[in-house]
Amino acid sequence: MINKIDAHHSTHLRQGELVSFSAETALMIRIDAGLVWLTITGDETDYWMRAGDSMRLPVARHIVIEADQAPCQLAFVACARKPTQPAAEQHEINALTA
Repeated sequence: MINKIDAHHSTHLRQGELVSFSAETALMIRIDAGLVWLTITGDETDYWMRAGDSMRLPVARHIVIEADQAPCQLAFVACARKPTQPAAEQHEINALTA
């Protein structure tokens, strides 16, 4: 379990492994391989993200990401500016209502 994620951080998760953290700065997550489940404290929607998906992560909210059935590769990059649309609409990720 990782408690702090910085920009330009990359991590590999095995099946069922998870990361749990709060972003201290504006970050974008990019899924480079695999399928992950992502949940954010205070967000009523849980997200399924697969290779090629990306999403802006909120600052100072607890985030949990779990690898699904195969190894996953995640990358975190700094955000330059605030998006004008909600993350789910902007990045076309699959959502499950919690």
